[in-house]
Formats: sequence, structure tokens, C-alpha cells
Amino acid sequence: MWVIRASRFMLHVFVGLFCVLVLFPLLSKKMQIAVERWWSRGTVRLFRIQPTLKGTWPQGPCMLVLNHVSWLDIFVVNAYSPSIFIAKSEIASWPLAGTLVSRAGTIFIERGRRQAVHKVIKDAEHRMQAGRQVAVFPEGTTTEGHTLGTFHANMMQAAINAKLPVVPVALRYTDQTGQLNIEPSFVGEQTMAENVMILWKSRNRFTATLTPSPAVYNPDWTRHEYAQACKTAIELTLRDSQNPTQP
Repeated sequence: MWVIRASRFMLHVFVGLFCVLVLFPLLSKKMQIAVERWWSRGTVRLFRIQPTLKGTWPQGPCMLVLNHVSWLDIFVVNAYSPSIFIAKSEIASWPLAGTLVSRAGTIFIERGRRQAVHKVIKDAEHRMQAGRQVAVFPEGTTTEGHTLGTFHANMMQAAINAKLPVVPVALRYTDQTGQLNIEPSFVGEQTMAENVMILWKSRNRFTATLTPSPAVYNPDWTRHEYAQACKTAIELTLRDSQNPTQP
């Protein structure tokens, strides 16, 4: 029943707030990451989503480049490997959720402000140089997961400056039959509350599959070449997932 799910979710959110506001200042960085992974796993579990890794997750600092489907994407990734995300500044103003992602180290970008973009690139570069993986959604918006939007290249500059690889990661939500399911997608004029209700009322259980492609590193490439290479790799992965080779 969705009311029970809603109650459990609110309790989970308040536990998360306690962790980031009270516990985080007392914990080592390693313990903070462990708590973030634990809380993210609990979040996706409440929406009956099972994160699954297909392939090998990259080791060490790099930039993760993902297609964007849902507001849950961040938690799906963090349930497996907590990363520093670059996200639109509007998320910071979301009730409760904004505080959670802010205290977890999310880098916010104010779109349309050139100076703000340069600051975010520099911040992301420093985080990677400090040993973290930084994740970005270059589409800048969400899709239903069937196709990809335009990949914007600006954030790739952080990886170029840091002289670190870029790793394309395809994200796909499927139901119990293994078919692509658009219920988790957060698109169009839909509000976050509406999307949450769709998931709470759904009878489906979902698998969120993360499929990393081989890391890309070429010191002679521009950020636009990195963006195109990532888009091509993710498109191929999504296409192959939708049309698996028959034995």
C-alpha cells in the first residue's frame, strides 16, 4: 500500500538528514562514503529498484558520463559506488532532498551563467585530483531511456584539465520481464511528487542496470570529441540491451 511506502520513505529521509547533519562532521571520509552507499541502497530499495552492475566498475579517479532517466539515477549510482555528482542548481532548493544531496558533496551548476560553469569545472577537477569519481549527465535533462538527447561537452573539460579518463556508463531501467520500463523516468511536465506516486503505486519491481564502457583517454582530444565518444558508447550499449543477440 502506497501510504505505508510513503511513511517508510519519510522516516528514511529523516534518518538521512540526521546522518549528513549530525554524523558526517564526526566521521572520516571513508565512513561518510560507506554511510552514503548504505543510505542510497535503502532509498532505491524503497522504490523496489535493484541496482545491478554489468561489466567492471572503473577504479580510481575519473569522470563518469551517464544518460539521464530519473531523479533516482544519483542514488542508483551511489548505491553501488558513491560519487560526486554535478547537478542543476534547482535540486539544491528541493525540500529535504536538496539538503541531503548538498551535504553529500554534490556540485551544483547554475545554467546560463558562464562564470558559474568555469567554477564548476574547476571544482570537479579538484575533486578528481583528490581521488574521487565525478559523475555528470551531459544531456542536461531526462529521457524515457529509449533514446539520448544532445550531449553537452562543457563538463568534459574538467577531466581534460585533470588529465584523467572519462568512462561512459549506460543506465537502463527494466521490469520483471527484462523489458525497458518508463515508469521510473522523470520527464516532461511531471513533478517529482507525481513521479514518486507513480512508483509507489506501481506493481512492478525494477532493475536499474549500470553498464560501464571502456575508459576513454586521449590527451589530444577536445571536450566535444569526448562527448561524442561517450554518446556513441552509451547508444551502442542501450541498443544492444534492447536487442540482445539470440543464442
